[in-house]
Amino acid sequence: MGRFLFGDDVKVKRIGAADQVAQQLRTMIADGRLPQGTRLPEVPLAAALGVSRNTLRDAIRILAADGLLTHVYNRGAVVRSLSPDDVSDIYGLRRWLELDGLAAVPDAPADAHAAAHDALDACATALDRDDYGDFVEHELDFHAALVSHLGSPRLDRFFAQIIGELRLLFSDLSSDSQAGRAAEILEMYRWSYAAAEAGDVAGAQRRLTEHLDSYEARLREVTGARLEGKGQDGEPSAGASASG
Repeated sequence: MGRFLFGDDVKVKRIGAADQVAQQLRTMIADGRLPQGTRLPEVPLAAALGVSRNTLRDAIRILAADGLLTHVYNRGAVVRSLSPDDVSDIYGLRRWLELDGLAAVPDAPADAHAAAHDALDACATALDRDDYGDFVEHELDFHAALVSHLGSPRLDRFFAQIIGELRLLFSDLSSDSQAGRAAEILEMYRWSYAAAEAGDVAGAQRRLTEHLDSYEARLREVTGARLEGKGQDGEPSAGASASG
């Protein structure tokens, strides 16, 4: 085995076309361009993305494994639809994991702090470019970084599944893509994380809890309306921000 102990310089750093397409579709689901219930016909979608049907099929398999897509008889791949009860289940898990993650911030290692700050800085860069889809992806990186403070790779893998379902939920909030709301939510994240770093865990948890409670209520409302056929999105409530 010793003859395979190569340096990092020989490691292959390559992302396949299917992975790139899958990431593009993830972003389009999260920013509302592919809302829940959208059918993904292979021929026009492959042409729109500039890839072969085989590459698209591989990407669809990746997203199906992530829980973002399902196959419906005579319709093919369809973006999954979630219910108000799904919303409450997801947000209950988020409170448990993310609030505990905030509690772990003061004693977390330096690389965990760096990952959280990097995600927030990337959110700010996306705002400067007015790229809402990229903002959402880095916002999700921040939530994952919070959970990583707990130091459990198993919880990290579990939360990756929650993040997939959050992309579906965020598609119901496509009217929240205005830069002002995104900047507002970014400032809330920065304040909460800085408070936890300074030892004010209770204050940080209180601020994040208010945010999660507000978005659970809103997502239950818009998800219920979508399932009843009343429209995919609704007007944001007072103080609502980019996503949730």
